[in-house]
Amino acid sequence: MNYPMRLYTVETVEGPEWIAEFVDIFGCGGGGATAKEALEDALINLEYYLKFAKERGEDIPQPSDYNACNGKIALRIPKTMHQRLVMRADEEGVSLNQLLVSYLAEMLGGGKSKI
Repeated sequence: MNYPMRLYTVETVEGPEWIAEFVDIFGCGGGGATAKEALEDALINLEYYLKFAKERGEDIPQPSDYNACNGKIALRIPKTMHQRLVMRADEEGVSLNQLLVSYLAEMLGGGKSKI
């Protein structure tokens, strides 16, 4: 199975360490001094996890398919929040969609919104 993975570094007292985590299997991952070591460790741990779960008859999660994302989402929000967002978009002279995309980009990137 082809499970999606997060690969990132963390600072330790010995310096940076690479972490590889499978997003669909909580707690399953690996670590190492390099990205390659973390990936190899994670794949070994995934193999052990899948074998152990199968032996115990546990449900094995299916891999997420992030390629199925089409860029569209639907949200239910309070009416007052919707009104405030529409008012802010009008103040900025942009569409509500453009305002929301800018806010999301700011939150994900940690940067300053262009709007």
